[in-house]
Amino acid sequence: MATKQKSIFADEEKLRERISDLYTTFCGMESRPNQTQIEAIEVLEADLKKEMENLDRVMRKYVSSVVY
Repeated sequence: MATKQKSIFADEEKLRERISDLYTTFCGMESRPNQTQIEAIEVLEADLKKEMENLDRVMRKYVSSVVY
């Protein structure tokens, strides 16, 4: 979601927004996804994988040092 904050990233579309937009498109369709939509899914999967790797790296760095 876009915010009203003054940031260089304010207009950057987030991964969750891209996933939501594609999902909304599929919900309104009665036909099978076309090739462009399938390619969009593949791009989103690659982006999600990259973000999950980033999260894993951060979790290993910071969470392992937390003592309960």
